[in-house]
Amino acid sequence: MSLIIEDFLTSPDQLSEKSSSIESLTAKLDSVLHSSDEIIVENSGFFKASSNEMTEIGEVGNLPPTDNQSIPKLELEDNSRQKYKSIESYTSLGTVVRHKTPNIGRKKVKILQAPRSSSAKNRSKSLRPREKSNEKELSLCLKNIIKRHPEYSRIIELEKSDLEKSFYAKVKKFRNLAEENIENPIDKNTQKLKLKNRQKDKKREEIRRKMQNEELERLKISSMKYQESCKKKADDFFNTIVKKYKAIKIIEDTKTAKEIEKKHNSQKQIVLDNIKNLCNDKIQMLKEKLYERKLQKLLLNYEQKTIISEAEKLRKTEQKLLHEKNKCYLKKQIEDNILEIQSEKETIYKKIIKKYKASVKSPAKV
Repeated sequence: MSLIIEDFLTSPDQLSEKSSSIESLTAKLDSVLHSSDEIIVENSGFFKASSNEMTEIGEVGNLPPTDNQSIPKLELEDNSRQKYKSIESYTSLGTVVRHKTPNIGRKKVKILQAPRSSSAKNRSKSLRPREKSNEKELSLCLKNIIKRHPEYSRIIELEKSDLEKSFYAKVKKFRNLAEENIENPIDKNTQKLKLKNRQKDKKREEIRRKMQNEELERLKISSMKYQESCKKKADDFFNTIVKKYKAIKIIEDTKTAKEIEKKHNSQKQIVLDNIKNLCNDKIQMLKEKLYERKLQKLLLNYEQKTIISEAEKLRKTEQKLLHEKNKCYLKKQIEDNILEIQSEKETIYKKIIKKYKASVKSPAKV
């Protein structure tokens, strides 16, 4: 019992770690293998279907591991579609997948159950004292699973209630079968029917496994092709993006280089303008200095000329004054000389007259 439960519990834990592609694949296979038309794939690790609920979970655990790459679409071949006559829609978890399944014979012979005797105990009461042992078995199984696969511990903690429900349902089923077999007498016909049913189940399982293997191979090929095409598309897209980015980078580099050149040229121009302004200022300063020097020279020359002219004028005036003074002096001298000469003439004339008079008087006396 514990081994069956252990196998039952390990398969959904393995499935929970698979990628969404494997889950969609298992949902499709389960729909092909069962007679129901609808399969609801929930987000939990279990696949809850409308019929044959937990029969194929052990088989799904044998799927090969794949990479954790999500495969949103799978390209199916036309031959396989005609073979299985199915309309697939590969979707992720949490969606409804609808399929038309092949017509596989699933008629089972029902075993007539004898009515329970009045002395038999109620099943609910008979199961109660064994619940503790069942809980122990379940806890031991879970511990063994965690020891073997420590990576499933978190999933077991999250889905413990679902595991307990499925475990107790299986226990009830096995106990009911055991009680029915103990109460009812064994018939050869029922044993033959059971053997036939087992043989049919084996054949069905073989057919299902063959179909699973074929489907897996086909899906592997299609997934490989799809991955290759995706890789090619991704490489092309990456190359185009790289080319675009390179072109954009080149354009940006050229723009930045041009801007740097413009800034450098503007800085050069500013420096040259500053140098020109400095040179012009210096030239203007020198010109002003030269002009001032020229003015100073002109002023000095003018002053010198004015001074010389004034000196000459003064000299001339002085010369004139001296000449006039000399003239006046000469005139005075001449006048004095003339006056002296006149005075001398007068004195001489007077003397002559006196002498003449004297001479005239003297002969009369005589």
